[in-house]
Amino acid sequence: MGSSHAPHPPSYPHPRPVPAGAQDLDQDVYPGVLGLLARFAWQRQVAMGVVTLVLGVLALAWPGATVLVVGVLFGIYLPAYGVVQLTVALQPASVRGRHTRAPTCGELLQRCAQRAASA
Repeated sequence: MGSSHAPHPPSYPHPRPVPAGAQDLDQDVYPGVLGLLARFAWQRQVAMGVVTLVLGVLALAWPGATVLVVGVLFGIYLPAYGVVQLTVALQPASVRGRHTRAPTCGELLQRCAQRAASA
C-alpha cells in the first residue's frame, strides 16, 4: 500500500525577502518621505483618532469657540495634506502605483452618493 501522506504545504505567509543592505523593509519599499510616513502609519492613525475625539467633545461643550479652533486646525491640515499628496504624485511609478485603490474607492463613494441623491 502506498503512503497516504501528502507533501507538507509551504508555511504561510511567506516572509518577504529583505534586500541586501536594507535596514527596514519599509525603507526599501517606500523610499524618502513615503518611507517615513509608512513607518509611522499607526501612530498617525491613533493621533488623528484622539484629535477627532477631543474636537468632537469640545464641539459639543463649546460650539461657538470650537468653530474657530477647528477652522484654524483645518487650515493647518490642508497644506500638510497637500504636501503629502504632491509627494506621492511625484514618486516613481513603481511606488506611486501602490496608491491606486484610494481614488477607486473615492469614485465608488461618489457614484453611490450621486445615486442616493437622484433617488
